[in-house]
Amino acid sequence: MRFENSREVYLANRKRFNTLIKEGQAESEEAALLFYYLNRTGYNGLCRFNREGLFNVPFGKYRSVAYSKDFGAYASLLREWTF
Repeated sequence: MRFENSREVYLANRKRFNTLIKEGQAESEEAALLFYYLNRTGYNGLCRFNREGLFNVPFGKYRSVAYSKDFGAYASLLREWTF
């Protein structure tokens, strides 16, 4: 899985994310990583699903995207949340 600010990579990752949804794996670690990537890279940070329940946000046109690889700073904040 690549995290890269490019249309080609975005569309491939969106397709993989939608495949995971179709296969009932929307709550997997891979799906969570892909959702983060799609949300950061997609158009205006939108989160939109179509009638079939598939993610359908278009690619965003950002000059650069800062992807975080460590969410440890948020651990105490998210400790009591249920995802």
